[in-house]
Amino acid sequence: MIFEDADLVDFNLDVLGQVFGPTSPEPPLVPGVTQAACEITTLQYRIMVYNQNPDGKIGCENDLQRRRDFFAELGALEQSLSHRLSYILNPAPGTAFLK
Repeated sequence: MIFEDADLVDFNLDVLGQVFGPTSPEPPLVPGVTQAACEITTLQYRIMVYNQNPDGKIGCENDLQRRRDFFAELGALEQSLSHRLSYILNPAPGTAFLK
């Protein structure tokens, strides 16, 4: 899906673009984290716009279905994340932000 490029780089980088290691300057940078944050932010924005003007009455079947659709989109987005973007597998400031 959208985060496939993050799988091409299987390591964190330092601020100089080198492989992050014990002597690297902090913080480690995780390839793909900015793209993931942008996708999540875009979805959040669409949800906020919808919440301002929901289709019909709040709680009606159309409204509930739209909210389920948003939730499904969030789940699909989460599933598409590279293992490098998981805070549990790769604890770094960028992955903590995504969490």
